[in-house]
Amino acid sequence: PHLSSVALSYNKLNTIPAYGFSSVRELRTLALAGNNLVEVSEEAFHWNPEDEVNTQVPQLETLDLQNNRLTGVPNLQRLPSLVEINLSQNPIRAVGAYAFKGTDLVRLRTVYLNSMPELEVVREHAFSGVDSLRSIYMHSNHKLSQIEPDAFHDCTRVSVIDLHANSLSSMTEGLFDWSAGRPTIDVSKATDKLDPMDLVAVNANEATKIVAQGACALEDVDTAIMNATGSPFGPMALIKGMEPSDLTKRLEGLAERFDKEIFRPTQMIKD
Repeated sequence: PHLSSVALSYNKLNTIPAYGFSSVRELRTLALAGNNLVEVSEEAFHWNPEDEVNTQVPQLETLDLQNNRLTGVPNLQRLPSLVEINLSQNPIRAVGAYAFKGTDLVRLRTVYLNSMPELEVVREHAFSGVDSLRSIYMHSNHKLSQIEPDAFHDCTRVSVIDLHANSLSSMTEGLFDWSAGRPTIDVSKATDKLDPMDLVAVNANEATKIVAQGACALEDVDTAIMNATGSPFGPMALIKGMEPSDLTKRLEGLAERFDKEIFRPTQMIKD
């Protein structure tokens, strides 16, 4: 069948048989969250070698295994199209060295390891060997107290590492490489794709929606934002000198550029 997405979350699956998805040749998204999976065999997502067409499963891009009973990172080799894996809420005690390394993992960009009830340590070189990694989300792990030196070694392309709400009490030497001194901003990579005023405009637009819903008065918006974020100014103060037509044009441009209706200016902004 020409299925690209299969959702089997929150069932009572204990195992996935070898070649269990071999008939779904165009599978791109597989959701297996909330089952009772203890392990996932390497052959689970591969073609049956006895099949007439003996190939791998090159198209699987998103694999959701959160909230199962996995005690280790499954073998992800031979999944060359895998972009994202979610292993959150599994009783994995340690992320071992080269846990995600695979010669075929050339597209893996995002790893989720959040709310792991037993996770205590991330070993040296845990994320090494995957040059394509961009984002590592590893937060709300209340037993996670140790990240060994060089856990993120060779993660030269990673732009996001989220470690909030863990139990880390110190920054391990070598967690981030400052051997050449304080990092500096590479101005050669400056871009005009984002104007800070775009963020101001979006914040102000969202604020007017709250006012329109009757949640608060317009003059209360800035007070709430300043008290909540510590910012010296609220969004309404920041747009005070802007012409409504300019603000409207900016928001309309964002809506068109990103194809998001949520950016469309409200009537309050237009007025």
